[in-house]
Amino acid sequence: MKEDEKVIPVRVALRCRPLVPKEISEGCQTCLSFVPGEPQVVVGDDKLFTYDYVFDPSVEQELSLIHI
Repeated sequence: MKEDEKVIPVRVALRCRPLVPKEISEGCQTCLSFVPGEPQVVVGDDKLFTYDYVFDPSVEQELSLIHI
């Protein structure tokens, strides 16, 4: 990297929404689980992803914006 190039860090927040009524009535189930105390989400049984911030479906949008 050149000395004069600037590095701009990117932070990523993930907010997972709850299932909507139509999804629930169709029998859909959530495929995500959350690691308590860590900014991580597990997709299915084995795909672990880490972000800077993770908000599960119980966190309201207004509260998630305050924490970023």
